[in-house]
Amino acid sequence: MEWFSKLIEWLKLPTKIIAFIALMAGILLFLPQNVIQKLHLELFISSYGNYFGIVFLIAACYLLFLFTCFSGNKIKSKIDAKMSSKKSEAANKLLEEKIKENIEGLSFSERCLIREFCWQQKNVIKVIMENEDVVSLINKNILEYATTFGEKYIFGTIISVKLNAVADKLLQQEDLKLKKSPAKSDFEQYMRERPSFIMQIQSIEELKNNIANPFHHFR
Repeated sequence: MEWFSKLIEWLKLPTKIIAFIALMAGILLFLPQNVIQKLHLELFISSYGNYFGIVFLIAACYLLFLFTCFSGNKIKSKIDAKMSSKKSEAANKLLEEKIKENIEGLSFSERCLIREFCWQQKNVIKVIMENEDVVSLINKNILEYATTFGEKYIFGTIISVKLNAVADKLLQQEDLKLKKSPAKSDFEQYMRERPSFIMQIQSIEELKNNIANPFHHFR
């Protein structure tokens, strides 16, 4: 079994070396007689020619085996990626349908909370994490946390949220019960409908700004 051990050791060589050996063995094996004579390879081939065939066969089979494994892995990766993409598309479609349902079933107070993105003209707003509407909108995948930490106060924890990208795309003006051409009285009504905690947060933010810049009133 010594030959088998040597074969295993030989196959541990880098693939490029084995490919080179296979190429050389194949060339020497199939060289025309006139080329052999011109290159003065008669003595070399007569001494070692018995090994060319087996070396070429082993090396070629090994390279074919590696190529088959590589191709198989590539095909499997492409199939897996395609399947994963289809699953992802199906999941996204399902989520979009679910969010569409949730938007249709929003309570009036939830719609008023979502309006804050319009009034504040921001992509990220601050809310009270424990607020019932905030919790509900998070669970409905309409809002999502923009930060992982908040500021704790007696009345609750202030945290930043943003609209889910799918919800942001689906939400229309009519979903928020806003008129296309509102009158002044409509705007006054909209302001009265804003969540009460928004004023608390704004008061906190104003107080923090005053502490940070105590002389800003004199500028």
